[in-house]
Amino acid sequence: MKNEFSHSWSWSRIQIIGPDASDFAHRMFSRNIKSLSVGEARLSLFLSAEAQAQNFFWVAKRPDGLEIVLRQCDAESFRTNVEKFHFAEKFSVLPAEPIKGYWTPSPNSATSGEGNLLAQGLRGFWRNTLFEFEFSPPSKQGDETLWTQHRIQNLIPSAPEDFTDKTLIFDVGIEDLCDHNKGCYIGQEVVERLRTRAGHGPRKLVAMEWNGRANAGDQLLEQSTQEVVGVTTGTQFVFNSKVLSLAIVKHSLSASPDQKFCLKSNPQVAGQIYR
Repeated sequence: MKNEFSHSWSWSRIQIIGPDASDFAHRMFSRNIKSLSVGEARLSLFLSAEAQAQNFFWVAKRPDGLEIVLRQCDAESFRTNVEKFHFAEKFSVLPAEPIKGYWTPSPNSATSGEGNLLAQGLRGFWRNTLFEFEFSPPSKQGDETLWTQHRIQNLIPSAPEDFTDKTLIFDVGIEDLCDHNKGCYIGQEVVERLRTRAGHGPRKLVAMEWNGRANAGDQLLEQSTQEVVGVTTGTQFVFNSKVLSLAIVKHSLSASPDQKFCLKSNPQVAGQIYR
């Protein structure tokens, strides 16, 4: 079923027009922009030097530059980040325009983080979700709770609920949006160091089920050892008398019925990883 995005996930488009747009983006963004053909799109990141996500967006190649589709709340910071590194390159960053955005559950999608431009829009797949955008003003907004439930079940993090511009991308599992062997880009050194040394970061994003409310930032204890092993994020959803949430935990933890957790602030609230 096709759903409009909720208010917190309203979208905008930004066009970067000029002959140097693709070369600039290839050096800045986490995707291999040079390998894209006109009309191809990728879900991408603009990172800090420490591999922290500054912006999260779709980028597509146009004949005259690039099409960027991103959440409205990120539009101003994206423009600021681009202009911070924009010197003599020949391109212009046009003002952000609000657009319509839709999502549809799409289990077992053939591609992840890939898409294409349409005549007046963009579509792409990521994490069992079809993202569709129409380049026209939005008319209404969708159900926040339905989208939140879908995000938890498919490990789709959201800023600022689950991460900030100070969060390592491996902590929220979006390192798959960094292409291998594409050459230098901002944050590439940290990304490749972690991939080479361990294959992953020290922490990961998981979906959890609780018997009570967990506040954002609550520390998680492993019940058997009372060791602090993670922290809850701000994404939560009540479903069938259970509280579902996202959490950032030690990478070694897994979804096992034998592994139980509780909140340090309230040990009566118990839970387990289910994804």
